[in-house]
Order: sequence, then structure tokens, then C-alpha cells
Amino acid sequence: MLLSLIKYIKTLQYNALYYESIDINGKVDDSKFNKYLVRVIVGIISVSITVCIDKGFGSDFVSYFSSVLSILVGLFITALVFSFDKFYVPKDKNLKVYKINFDQFDEDDKEVNLKNYKIALKDVTEENAKQVLWDTQSFNYSKQFSYVTGYNIVLSIFLILLLALNTLFEDLGNIKLSEYHFVTDNISVTDVKTCLKLIIISAQRFFVLYFIGIVMYKTLFIVSSMVQYNVFKMKQ
Repeated sequence: MLLSLIKYIKTLQYNALYYESIDINGKVDDSKFNKYLVRVIVGIISVSITVCIDKGFGSDFVSYFSSVLSILVGLFITALVFSFDKFYVPKDKNLKVYKINFDQFDEDDKEVNLKNYKIALKDVTEENAKQVLWDTQSFNYSKQFSYVTGYNIVLSIFLILLLALNTLFEDLGNIKLSEYHFVTDNISVTDVKTCLKLIIISAQRFFVLYFIGIVMYKTLFIVSSMVQYNVFKMKQ
């Protein structure tokens, strides 16, 4: 079961990153600049803040962001549940599919065939083509919304667990990194353990800040894309 969970999360991550880079028409923006720009910016900001803060995260910080993330998780799950009725709209039953056979054209019955040809061309180029385009755009957005929102839920839960470490190990979270310095002589086992402990503490602080930035970015992406899709639906 654990292996299945890891597989599902990896699939969710891959699809979320993929559909985040496409528009509702299915056009993929695979440029390296746009693909890694947000990660690099958030990473640089996280490293800068990690270096600037000395004592770690206070209890108010942990409590505030844990509450915000819990609310976001609840909202995202509710949005996923109700999104199926909004995005997966049944097709119009009155919409007919017309086929044109150019091989069977009778010269003796030219007027009848020409008339039928015009009606079929009108239906195919105007009604059917528009419906196919709208269905494709709705399908692309529904998958984008589902994958990005689902992955954002996973990141939020993981971030809550990272913040919980500050509550479980409050003494370690309040360690001041400026009170320690590296030495190159007479290194003991205690020094190695201390160094590893400081690396873990620094990594935990960095990933908390990094994932906060990523979750906030994806939340803004979900909201803005939802508004764009609603405007697109109203124009139909």
C-alpha cells in the first residue's frame, strides 16, 4: 500500500507540473526559463530568509501557518469534490454528427447532393467544430485544475508535518545557529553529530519557507486560472 501511495504521489506530481505549463487549448510551454523560474526565485528567497533568521520559527508563526494550511486543504478538497459537476458538462444531445462521402456523388442527382453537402458542411464547420473546441478546452482545464489542486493539497499536508516538527522538538527548533562555528582540528564524534543536527535544522527551516512559497504560488495559479475559465465559459 505504501508503494502504491508513493506511485500515486509521483504520478500526481508529474501531471501537476505538466498541466501547469499548458493552456486550455493544450499548448505546452516547455521553455526552461518558465519551467524553473518560480522555483529559483522561491529558492533564493527561502535561502536568504533562512540565513537571516537566527532562532527559527516561533510558536505564533507555526500556529498561524498551520491554521491557514488546514483551511486551504479543506477548501481545496471541497473544490475538487464539487468541480466535477462544474467542469464535466454533459454533451448536447441534439448535437448531430454528419459524415460526408465525396466518393459517392451522382451527377444525375446533383442538386439534391449539393444541398445535402451544404447543410453538412455548415453543421460541421460551425456547430460541431465549436462544440469540439469547447469540450477540449473544458477537458484541459478540468485536468489542470484537478492535478494542480490535488498536488497543492499534498504539499500543504507535507508542510503541516514540517511545521509540526517545531512543536515536537521545540528545543531544537529554537537553536541559534550563530552560536556555532566550524572547526577543522580535533574533530570529535560529538562535533560530527552537532554538525549533522545543525544541517537538519537548517534544511527544515529552508523547506518550510520554500514550500510556503510554492503553495502560495500554486494557490494564486488555481484561483487566477479558475477566474479565467469562468470568463471563458460566460463568453460561450
